[in-house]
Amino acid sequence: MYRPARPVARILIASLALIGVIGVFVADFRVQEIQQLTLLRQDPFLVDRPRLALIQHNARALQYPGLAALAGSVLAWLAWQTRCHRNTVPLGGARLRFHSPVAALAAWIVPGANVVLPMVSVRELWTASDPDARPGDRPRRVSPVVLAWWLAFLGFAFLLGGSILHWTGDAGAPAARIVRDEWLIATGLWAVVAAGLAAAVVLLIDLHQEERAQGHVAERWSEWRLQSPS
Repeated sequence: MYRPARPVARILIASLALIGVIGVFVADFRVQEIQQLTLLRQDPFLVDRPRLALIQHNARALQYPGLAALAGSVLAWLAWQTRCHRNTVPLGGARLRFHSPVAALAAWIVPGANVVLPMVSVRELWTASDPDARPGDRPRRVSPVVLAWWLAFLGFAFLLGGSILHWTGDAGAPAARIVRDEWLIATGLWAVVAAGLAAAVVLLIDLHQEERAQGHVAERWSEWRLQSPS
């Protein structure tokens, strides 16, 4: 039975928007911190220490909301993709390699294969949700939107990993903190791109499934009217 994924999609898009907003603020605070740390390396007396302490406080304050938004987005994405994959059966979509929600979600956790398989599963979901797709259709070429989203996601994962590897506390050497902040700036700004493209994929697939569901109902209604006695 078809069940709209829109309620979960709204939660997911809201979480992605929050990630984008936090990413902008993270980048802004870390740019300000680099400016102060650069002065600190040149001459400790040039640094506005109360300002530096405030910047560091604001940057630290974003860590837990950022992690919460990221975790919430991951859970919402998995719930949304599960619902959308289940909808492909009653909607009579194209033939899928990832024919079950379990298979689609497993694509995210298989080491090595999860560099490619999640994009393949979403590509198939995109095709199956297409209002013009027919049962038995094979997945078409990768949609530019899906491809851009996946490349942005891989870039974000790389930058996030680099930020973790280069993490150092505020008591560390100024040079190490500057390197940390440079990684965090790149991660924050790229998070805006990745979150925006993810939201576009979610919105478009949701709209496609809704349109396909309406067409499916209209088709069934026409068949019933033709078969019913006049």
